Amino acid sequence: MHIGLHSKSPTDLAKLSYNNSLKNQQLAIASSFQFISNACNSKI
Repeated sequence: MHIGLHSKSPTDLAKLSYNNSLKNQQLAIASSFQFISNACNSKI
């Protein structure tokens, strides 16, 4: 799969990578909260 890097400007690529890192960060935070709440629920 070849993504046309030449068609995108560096700022577009920067925005894409920034959005991807934000999504990954939110996913990581959500999964850690889920893990914590699961751990708390299992102790009760």
